[in-house]
Amino acid sequence: MDYKVACTNCGETNYHTIGDISFITGRSGIHTCNNCGFQASQFPKMARVEIEMLKKKFARKPEHFFKEERGTSGIYFIVLILIMIAFLGILSFL
Repeated sequence: MDYKVACTNCGETNYHTIGDISFITGRSGIHTCNNCGFQASQFPKMARVEIEMLKKKFARKPEHFFKEERGTSGIYFIVLILIMIAFLGILSFL
């Protein structure tokens, strides 16, 4: 049987490694699929039959992991301003 390392989400064999520090820890970094963006600590070796089944399943119902993140920087800015006002209020009493 032919085995290949593939993404467990979409079955694609095209991936790259992020944060590879294997020369220090002995473990590779996070594997990221170039097709769907799925990330895992390591992609397993799978048989060609399993890879084809994953590709068919993904073609019917794709689940992409690139989702828009809602901006929370406004909340952090307001909290920072409130902390500065409280700090200035405390300093004015001294």
